[in-house]
Amino acid sequence: MKTQVIYSETRENILHAMWQSFLTSSLMNRTTEWFSQMLEERISPQQTLRLIHAQLAFATLVLFGGASAATSVLLFAWFGLSVLQYWRNQKD
Repeated sequence: MKTQVIYSETRENILHAMWQSFLTSSLMNRTTEWFSQMLEERISPQQTLRLIHAQLAFATLVLFGGASAATSVLLFAWFGLSVLQYWRNQKD
């Protein structure tokens, strides 16, 4: 049982290190800079990911929103929640 705790802590540390490595990667830095230039304000890598999430939700809504009423409602809700998540966390 004790080895499982050590393993899970090690796994969490590895995942955290991978996440931090991704947020500081050159691709993420270039993408963040590009979004900062478009918005004319400095944004963080986390905000960049939230913007990409909202764009993905919007593109999915546009492409597949006409399939059925239920699909449209679900995709619109996803898009709305992704935008809301961005605006709530923009203050951070």
